[in-house]
Amino acid sequence: MNIFLAKQGIYNRQNEIVAYELLYRNSYKNYYDESVDGNYATLQVVSNILNIGKENLIEDKRAFINFSKKCLINGLVNTLSKDNIVVEILENIDPTEEVKRKIKELKDEGYIIALDDVTLNIRYMEFAELVDIYKIDFIDTTKKDRNIILSKIKSINSKAKFLAEKIECKEDYEEAFCEGYDYFQGYYLSKPIVVQE
Repeated sequence: MNIFLAKQGIYNRQNEIVAYELLYRNSYKNYYDESVDGNYATLQVVSNILNIGKENLIEDKRAFINFSKKCLINGLVNTLSKDNIVVEILENIDPTEEVKRKIKELKDEGYIIALDDVTLNIRYMEFAELVDIYKIDFIDTTKKDRNIILSKIKSINSKAKFLAEKIECKEDYEEAFCEGYDYFQGYYLSKPIVVQE
């Protein structure tokens, strides 16, 4: 049986790869099949990490992994070492009390928490102080919205780090760099690479 996974570099301000986002793939085709259930995709990514081995995938870097609500709540995160992963909370997960409790539990255990595709949606502010890294999508937000998001989050969480994602051109990168983002991800820097075992 073939095992597929994609990884995309996440860069720091010195233009060094500090992490990879691990992405579900089911073939050599380098795209996400949206017909695939999110729970299944999360399970496959975690299973593939365990089968391929983190050293072969991410070397000494961290892996950003998207977790569906079900996989987050059911403890799938705990099958992976807190020293190697960043738990990425998807934007479509409602911030229920159960979700907030689980995020706090993971945070207390030492896991790094990232929030994907942060927008002006106020509902995520309920657990803003628990999030370490905020991923802001440069395709789906305007510059004005991004500045409001940065300001709002910094007022709630002074230790927050920001990751500019979907950086597709030099102008986006320069804007993010000048605005003080900590991390950068997107096709301008590197495209996802399919890994097959």
